[in-house]
Amino acid sequence: MVKFEKMTINDLKEHLVLQRRAFLPLLAKYQDGNFSPANITEAEMKKRIENSQGIYLKIILDSLDVGGIYAYTLNNGRNEMYLSTIYISNNMQGCGLAQESIKHLEEMCIGIKTWWLEVPEGENKNIHIYEKLGYQYTGKKIIINEKLTLLLYKK
Repeated sequence: MVKFEKMTINDLKEHLVLQRRAFLPLLAKYQDGNFSPANITEAEMKKRIENSQGIYLKIILDSLDVGGIYAYTLNNGRNEMYLSTIYISNNMQGCGLAQESIKHLEEMCIGIKTWWLEVPEGENKNIHIYEKLGYQYTGKKIIINEKLTLLLYKK
């Protein structure tokens, strides 16, 4: 059974490792340096945990932390949220945890009318999950480097 709990500073070190490991294959593929979630610093993760405009949840399966999901409110007064990061332990990917986590987060944020996220072009499994959940490609691309282009999605 999957549970979700608010991330705390006590979870920082464990989740820093979980996130880095989950994103290492994409870092190797896209070579996106400091932009990559695999290179998040302890200070950056601490800032996310303490962000009063954000929600950072632990994804727990059978009492083990297997991932995290982080989103924050956009400061434009239009009830919009940006789904910044979701990571699942490599050995647990493909089990539906990402989809369940996104659904849970959206259900928690009842007043949010618009959700935004970015996904690497060519990451078809991720794109499939987002589209299955109702996210639509906006047509906007963000070029990070010669290997990585992000696609902007909206729901």
